[in-house]
Amino acid sequence: LVTVPKSAVDYSLYGSSVYLVNKAKDKDGKPVLKVKQIFVTTGEERNGRVAIDKGLKAGEMVVTSGQQKLHDGMEVEINNSVQPD
Repeated sequence: LVTVPKSAVDYSLYGSSVYLVNKAKDKDGKPVLKVKQIFVTTGEERNGRVAIDKGLKAGEMVVTSGQQKLHDGMEVEINNSVQPD
């Protein structure tokens, strides 16, 4: 069972989605992290976590805050100074 923090899921009229963080390379060939919005099927919610029934594999990294500022293909940096509940 794959679960994510509830804050990682964006619920909208178009369906539930998360931003997946992927390793990529910039135009100079340097490694960067980029995001891709993917639609998921959510399941049960418990203790601030949401089960992902379809669309996400174990071990994949998702964005847990700041999604309103993101768009597909955008470069991001990881900042773990604030941990989700």
